[in-house]
Amino acid sequence: MEKFFIDNFWDVVRNHYADFKGRTARKQFWFFTLIVIIGSLLLSAFAAFVSFAISANIGLIINVIYWIISLALLVPEIAIATRRLHDTDRRGWWQLIAYIPAIFLFLISISLVGIYAAQQYGLEGIDLNTQAIRYMSYALGFFGVLSLIGSITFIVFLALKGKEVTRWDGQK
Repeated sequence: MEKFFIDNFWDVVRNHYADFKGRTARKQFWFFTLIVIIGSLLLSAFAAFVSFAISANIGLIINVIYWIISLALLVPEIAIATRRLHDTDRRGWWQLIAYIPAIFLFLISISLVGIYAAQQYGLEGIDLNTQAIRYMSYALGFFGVLSLIGSITFIVFLALKGKEVTRWDGQK
């Protein structure tokens, strides 16, 4: 009997939470990813609606719940991506081509926000020159493009058809 996409999601969360060994089919991977994306979008939209329409405090609580759920799903997301990469005969470390540039992108963005805040509010003792900001902007663009290329490559790897493997009983 075919599993529905929500069943695939719960199977990953319950039975393969931190399972980095083995393989997973495209169907299970993409259904899990679809549920995570739809759930994130719905919860984010609900939090924004509550923040603006009802109460900012309740919206903040919903945002905290959202981040707790996101952190709880981080391990199975990495695990299922690793198993999916194994199915295409690649190591799970290939995920880093998407994650490392994104981490640098995040760090540079945070630094630029800090510099902007320091300039805006006139913090004393911080010497900011425009050349440093220019170089950080170049780095932001560079890592942005690198992150985009890495993410596209990662998605292509995940979308590839898995290698056929002969099982112990002779079936493919």
